[in-house]
Amino acid sequence: MGWLKTIADQLFTSMKTKLVITKSARKSMAAWHLNDRDVTDVFYHGEEVKDQIIVRRYNGYEYGLYYFKDSKTGNAIVSSVWRRS
Repeated sequence: MGWLKTIADQLFTSMKTKLVITKSARKSMAAWHLNDRDVTDVFYHGEEVKDQIIVRRYNGYEYGLYYFKDSKTGNAIVSSVWRRS
């Protein structure tokens, strides 16, 4: 029965993760014409290529972001965003 609690904790913990975007990342988003929805899509549906780096590939280009977890709140803090051809 302990495994069931572990699964439930993992599911609900991941649902509670809030995505916070820094000022620096917002400047990069503006330069690349990205919005919050794009960054959220990359975070939740992208592929983690390295520790704390997530990339989402589309047809002919990719979006990427660098994030870290806040140790006190558990929120994911996005500190950098980019787009590549």
